[in-house]
Amino acid sequence: MSSETIRDGVLELVWSLWTELGVPGVARNHAHLIVDPEPLIVATPMLAAADPRLLEQAFGWCAAYADRISASRLKGLLSASSELVVERFSAFSLGLRDHGVKWPTPGRPHPWSPPRKPPAHPIPLDRPAMLRFRLRALCGVGARADVLVELLTSGESWRSAAELAALGYTKRNVASVLSELDDAGTVASRTEGNTRRFRLARPTLLAELVGADQLVAPAWHPLFRVLVDLLGLLEHETDPAAVRRVEASKLRDRLVGPCRMLSLDEPPPTRGDPDAWDLLVTWGASRVRAVATGLEPRYG
Repeated sequence: MSSETIRDGVLELVWSLWTELGVPGVARNHAHLIVDPEPLIVATPMLAAADPRLLEQAFGWCAAYADRISASRLKGLLSASSELVVERFSAFSLGLRDHGVKWPTPGRPHPWSPPRKPPAHPIPLDRPAMLRFRLRALCGVGARADVLVELLTSGESWRSAAELAALGYTKRNVASVLSELDDAGTVASRTEGNTRRFRLARPTLLAELVGADQLVAPAWHPLFRVLVDLLGLLEHETDPAAVRRVEASKLRDRLVGPCRMLSLDEPPPTRGDPDAWDLLVTWGASRVRAVATGLEPRYG
């Protein structure tokens, strides 16, 4: 059933990414993608709500390694997340306070009983997917390390502070980091109109230093937002057919832009189609399955 394929695929993806971070999982379908911890942490309480063991393992990892995570970036990503995602994360974050973790808790937390804290497993920093953590070990936790990751994976493209601020940091913070890197000769800069753009001056040297050869950095935060929207659509599964058609068409229109940005096949046209619900759910199942198993070109 397509709806179950979506639910199962979402859990498989989240399990795979947490397994890369060192939790005891089975599948490692994304070993050659750069895992981005803050978007994963923000989304996990929502995406993994149906899997208590996964939530428990993620909770234990966060309690053990909160010092490797940027609280300010979490705050920035939460400001661009749905109300339900914010509520679920806030409950998760509140539970972590008993373990000395002071992360943001915006909104009204969804009632949730924190799980027990399982033993922490070492972070496997030698894995290709752990590039962000290696750069954080080199540069410190914060915007500098994450900006360098984005520039490393941008190739010859020139990036602006406004574009890089989508990471979850403020534009001012990112601009300050870029200016300092420019002063150090780590990045090159040029002006296009009123915009200053940057790229690494010697990307090969940095890539060799931190083991970044031929790695891809997907836009995980917008991808997780698409998955949250698809799970939200399934909440209407038992509604009358007319309601499901309307909800499917509304979601289809919202997904076109994100899918283009994520290099995913766009959802099929649904407006006026009596099979709109089935079309969108079938499309969603196909895309979620491809991303979860690593078969989608940019996600495997």
